Amino acid sequence: MAGGEVRQRLAAVFAACSVVLSGHAFAQPDDIAGWDQTNWGMTRAELSAIYGDRVKTEPGWFGDFNIGEILTMETYRLADVDFEVTFYDTVDKGLSGVDLMNATEAFEPDAVDKFADEAERLFGPPNILSDVAGENEGDQIEGYRLLILEWRFPSSVIEYRGEAREFVVGGITIASTHLWLNYRRTLAARN
Repeated sequence: MAGGEVRQRLAAVFAACSVVLSGHAFAQPDDIAGWDQTNWGMTRAELSAIYGDRVKTEPGWFGDFNIGEILTMETYRLADVDFEVTFYDTVDKGLSGVDLMNATEAFEPDAVDKFADEAERLFGPPNILSDVAGENEGDQIEGYRLLILEWRFPSSVIEYRGEAREFVVGGITIASTHLWLNYRRTLAARN
């Protein structure tokens, strides 16, 4: 994959706007009104028209609670990482949120900062909600890193969570990387 295509796909994930990456500093966008080619409020039919048969309808679960049907898209490729995409909508207001989670837990600790750096370049300085190394819920874990960033716009809140773990238990090395991007429509954009 050529470098320009990688930058283009990164921009599509981090912003629903056309940004040409060139190594120059970027101004923070005034607003982000959706994700990739979508806009908040789109119907399921409109999403299907954009992504075709890549979008599937599945039962939605939040823990043990059935939240109705959700739309998903497998294998959205971004910078050599496969993501699973979930579209959230409401009956009367259309598309209201999008989640991207890496499809595999392959250990790529550099990916945590790589995605954060690209997002900051596109969106400007984030609110840093958490940047923890070596600790998970009070337990000291060498090789652990958690980074949570947030950007707020008039129509959207974008949250990034990157987590890398590498530790040894009983002589076995356990290593994984989790990348998660959440785009959600603000209350002001729902009217």
